[in-house]
Amino acid sequence: MMCNIAGAAEDTQALPIEWKPIVGFDYAGLKAFVDINDRERNQIDEDDYGQGSILIVLEEPGNVKVGQETVTAKSVMKYMVVDCSNGMTSWTLDLYFDVEMPTRHSKPLAGYKYNPSVKNVLHFRKTSFIYLTFCPSYI
Repeated sequence: MMCNIAGAAEDTQALPIEWKPIVGFDYAGLKAFVDINDRERNQIDEDDYGQGSILIVLEEPGNVKVGQETVTAKSVMKYMVVDCSNGMTSWTLDLYFDVEMPTRHSKPLAGYKYNPSVKNVLHFRKTSFIYLTFCPSYI
């Protein structure tokens, strides 16, 4: 999986990050956005997957421990994969920034890559904002 931020290959023209608010995200002190240029929908055999990144912006910068390092972040970009058939979701990468809305040229303060051998699965209802962001239903 590739996360298109701050390191796209020189021969590839990556689209700019275009953060759009996630409708229905309602948590005090947080705002959430999705990069509409980074969403993908893939089908493998009979399984349908959505993947991409969401950005969680903190109302006030906060200290976050990433490994052995503590950073003061204003936002975290989380790269994820969602199984559209059942809402099972796995985070794959977190990038922490000192800006609210990072661009492709923003340098992360720190990052955390999830270990694929460790169970890292969440379940989102098919009515949740994250599920509908990556697995929209069209009428």
